[in-house]
Amino acid sequence: MVPPVLRQHRAVASTLPALSAGETVMRRRRTGLLLVLTLVAAACGGAGVDGEAGTGADDGRSPDVAAPDPPAETDDDTGPPTDAGDGTDGSEAAPLTASYRGVTEDSILVGVAMIDFARLQEFGVDIEGIDPTIWAPAWAQAFNERGGARGRMMEIVVSTFLPVGSTESDRTCTELTQDEEVFVVLGAMLNENPLCVTELNQTAYVGMFGLSADRQERSIAPFFASEMAVDAQRRNALRALIEQGTFDDVDLGVYWEEGDENLATEVVLPLLDDAGINVVETVTQLDYGDDSVAAAGAIDSLFAALEGSGADMYLNISGLVQFNRAIDRNRPNVPFVLLNGQMTSGAIISTSGYDPDVLVDAIGVTAAKPTPDEWRADPGWQQCLDEINRSGLGEFVAQEMSDGLVGGLGQACQAFRLLEHLLLTADPVLTPDALRAAADATGELRLPGMGAGSLGPGKYSVGDEVRYYTYDPGLQIMVPEGDPIVVVD
Repeated sequence: MVPPVLRQHRAVASTLPALSAGETVMRRRRTGLLLVLTLVAAACGGAGVDGEAGTGADDGRSPDVAAPDPPAETDDDTGPPTDAGDGTDGSEAAPLTASYRGVTEDSILVGVAMIDFARLQEFGVDIEGIDPTIWAPAWAQAFNERGGARGRMMEIVVSTFLPVGSTESDRTCTELTQDEEVFVVLGAMLNENPLCVTELNQTAYVGMFGLSADRQERSIAPFFASEMAVDAQRRNALRALIEQGTFDDVDLGVYWEEGDENLATEVVLPLLDDAGINVVETVTQLDYGDDSVAAAGAIDSLFAALEGSGADMYLNISGLVQFNRAIDRNRPNVPFVLLNGQMTSGAIISTSGYDPDVLVDAIGVTAAKPTPDEWRADPGWQQCLDEINRSGLGEFVAQEMSDGLVGGLGQACQAFRLLEHLLLTADPVLTPDALRAAADATGELRLPGMGAGSLGPGKYSVGDEVRYYTYDPGLQIMVPEGDPIVVVD
């Protein structure tokens, strides 16, 4: 059944009037129906929480997709000028030009790559989200009403995908970067799939989550994220746990999935070793693809190894779904520590096929995320909601929105404000390198729902807070324990 919010939007969208100059031009890609799909909730493991969805090292890139050529050289200087001449110092502003693909003298074409929540609902996956064809053009319209980016108006192209494998993400990536030739993509793509945008198609990407040191290094065009980078989350969470003494006098077993091998060997294990933590066993779950029987058998063998090692606490640095199912089957009766942001999603916990009460023995530390009530009280979140309601594309009352919609709106709002910041502060000769230079020069940056954040040279994810989470048996979700902890990575 299609959620009412999406049904309402589809009824409205079909009768939208043409937008006048200075307003958002929104064109929507229609996606075809899948004939056959086996969908499990684990496929949405990173949606809105961490960007990491279970095992697998699939890089999300199709080898036969060619990157578009950059714009041909013209008489205009498309490199970063030594003096932008933007008029902010009293000098005459330099004329705006078609400085890059997707950029003209008066417009910037932005692609939006988002999960298709309506189709998820049709397949029985109860994860909520506001249709991006509501919030993206609404916020772009408000941005344009404030003057746009130095007078350039934002235009929006939306493409949605199911978060299963990489096929649909590749299609969305190709539509936006090659067919529509957008300047930048704003997205919620999972795992390695954003590299189709930044590496293969050399297009800037602003994600809600999912940046890592490896993905940043592989990206040719810049990869930005509002949420703290994946490896920084693990590093800063572990530092907080070590400082609190969580692992003191513990025989620790460490578990990770194959796709997190670098995180384990380059971040987690060195930190534990430097702190003198007694790691008695390490185990790695391989990627078995769609063979859930083989995956379950393999992880049960790993749990036998952990038990045989005498470990009296387990540390899981990867996804929750397989690990928590194994906890449910094996009932090791030892406390365990979770570092993946999936723990903050009630939808993932309730749809992943294990008894949520196994989390009673869990300690969680991950990137800080506001509670639904904290989001509702946040002025930046409220502004994003107000801009939607003023646009005529949707109408929502904060106290009547479900917790899932509240959090999803907040996460999208953070990423959109990050995009706005980059466009507003970048050189008027707008290129991907100009966005990177804008990030390098930013320093402190507060996005909605964030008490602390920053950008700088080599630091292209904003969030600078982690938070403790413990299990609430009544709500059957992990809830914050204490205030966010500001970290300096």
